[in-house]
Amino acid sequence: RKAIVLSKYIFCMAIYAICCIVFELETLFMPGLGTSDIKLFAFMFLIVSVFIGIYLPIQYKFGYEKTKFAFGVIIMASPFILPLFMRAGSLNLNFLSMFSPYLVYGGIVLIGFAILAISASLSIKIYDKADLA
Repeated sequence: RKAIVLSKYIFCMAIYAICCIVFELETLFMPGLGTSDIKLFAFMFLIVSVFIGIYLPIQYKFGYEKTKFAFGVIIMASPFILPLFMRAGSLNLNFLSMFSPYLVYGGIVLIGFAILAISASLSIKIYDKADLA
C-alpha cells in the first residue's frame, strides 16, 4: 500500500516536471510568452505541493467518488476566485529582499517538499487503515 501511495505522489511531481520542461521549451520558441526563471517554477512548485498535499489525503480518506465533485468545483472556480484573493490580500514580503534570492527560492522548494512528505506520510497512514473489501 505504501508503494501505491508514493507512486501517486511521484506521478504528480513527474507531471509537474514535464509541464515545466514543456513551458520552458515553449518560451524558447515563442518569445511572446515571456521568460521563465527559477522564481516562477519555485512558486508554482509550492502551489502544486499545497494542492496535492491537501487533495490526496482527503481522497484517500473519503474516496475518489466523494471528492471528485468538490475538487472539480474548486478547480473550475479557481481562475475566478484566485484573482479576488490576490487583490484583497496584500502580503508585505519586502523583508525577503534582505536574503539571497537563491536562499529564498531554495526555502520555498524545501517547504514544498516538506508539505509533500507530511502529506505522503499522512496518506500512507490513512490508506493502511482503509478497508479495501
